[in-house]
Amino acid sequence: MVPAAVLFDMDGLLLDTERVYRALWYEAAERHGIPPASVGYERFIGLAAKECYRLLSMEHPGVDVAAFRQHIATGFQARLLAGDIPQRPGVATILAALSEAGVRRAVVTSTIRSLALKKLEISGLLDRFEGVTGGDEVEHTKPAPDLYLLGARRLGLDPRNCVALEDSPTGMRAALAAGCRAIMIPDLAGPPSGADWTVVQDLPSAIPLILRLSSAPEQAIP
Repeated sequence: MVPAAVLFDMDGLLLDTERVYRALWYEAAERHGIPPASVGYERFIGLAAKECYRLLSMEHPGVDVAAFRQHIATGFQARLLAGDIPQRPGVATILAALSEAGVRRAVVTSTIRSLALKKLEISGLLDRFEGVTGGDEVEHTKPAPDLYLLGARRLGLDPRNCVALEDSPTGMRAALAAGCRAIMIPDLAGPPSGADWTVVQDLPSAIPLILRLSSAPEQAIP
């Protein structure tokens, strides 16, 4: 038997949005007199927006966080209005393979649910998933396990019978803490040194790993 479901992260995995956010983040940093290199966008990947801005305010106490955040929101809203939310390579391939194999699919993202739904709709992916769980629906977002626990529960499944696909270390930690088996497909941030994780180069490369798994909790990804 294949796993009961695959739980997908969204930004940087399904949608090619992390580079957009990074460019906007660095633009905002420069406007506020912060050297972009001192911000280090990659370490924020996978975190909820509120946590990113909390860390920013701690590290740069004089920054106008509201204005910083507004610059990013306005820039990304323009992309939304233009319908410019491209899919990551291999998305159509993996979704078709999982559908043919009868594997259920859901999205688990730190993005607030309303924005996640909008992104998925514009990108043409919303109807390919059974459910969407967003970061505003839990008390603790990634790297805490709450989002994956809720995403699995909404499908009526034990997270141990789900495979999570993630592009960031933050997301991988969340999925593994929830008991999911997890595969990393890095985008901007690779795995940390020494991490004993399953890592593949793209979404299609994850298909054979997923399809040869048993649903038994003790089955590990080779």
